[in-house]
This record gives sequence, structure tokens and C-alpha cells, in this order.
Amino acid sequence: MTKKLSLLVLSLAALSACSTSPIISDTPSVTSTDTSKAIYLRGVFNWWEAIEENRLQELSSDPGLFRTRTVEPLIADGQPYEWKFVDADWTCGSNFGHKEQSSTIELGQEVALDNCSPFNNLSFTPIEDGYYDFYLDLRNPNQAKAFIKRADNN
Repeated sequence: MTKKLSLLVLSLAALSACSTSPIISDTPSVTSTDTSKAIYLRGVFNWWEAIEENRLQELSSDPGLFRTRTVEPLIADGQPYEWKFVDADWTCGSNFGHKEQSSTIELGQEVALDNCSPFNNLSFTPIEDGYYDFYLDLRNPNQAKAFIKRADNN
């Protein structure tokens, strides 16, 4: 009888663990942006790696505005490139993904970012083959933004 009761308890515990679902909160991030760490453009075009060539550099002419250029030209084949700005360790406070419902960013369009966003990748579909500059705008400490421009020397 004790064996049957133990088996029943174990079975119920296992089944209850399978039925729990994660709680996902819509509460906005309150984490402050960590500017002490190097932040990189990471995405499908660089295998999501934090490579030095895609490290964001602060513009000396515009403090708080950071930029990097794609290492290879992006191909305008109608397929979106998924990407985000993030440090080498995917740390909350420097893991920037989309804040709004849409993850799509158009050329020249500014989009609001969440700095603690492990799953909200952005997507960009180029309309022309070429190199692109990706910008992280931290000039307003309360609202990080991203935008993309076609690089000048294509």
C-alpha cells in the first residue's frame, strides 16, 4: 500500500509540473542602461557573435549616440535580417530589443528600445544591397532608440 501511495504522489507531482506555464509580464523594464560595457550589433549577419568590428562607437560630435557599420554588405533579397544591440554577455541593462509590438524597423525610422529584452529581436529588410550604419541613441537616458541609415561610401 505504501508503494502504491508513493507512486501516486510522485505521478501527481510530475503531472502538476508539466501543467505549469510561465508567467510573462507586460511590465516595462525599469533597469537602467549600462554604458560601462561594450555593446555590439549582433544578428543573423554575424551569427549573433559579439565581434569587435561590430562594436558600437560613441560619436565624438554627438555624445550618447553610438554607431557601427555592417562588416559585409546586406543583400536586398526580400528576407529580413534579425538583430539587436547587446553586450558580450547578454546582460539586462545592455540587451536592447524592440519595445513596441512590431519588431520591424524601416530605413531612417526611429524605434523605441527596451534595454532588458532577451527575446525581442528587431528585423530589417534592406531595399538595396550595401553596407548599413546601425545607430543606438542613448541621448535621452529615459528612452533608448535605434535607427538605420545606408552607409555613405557604398
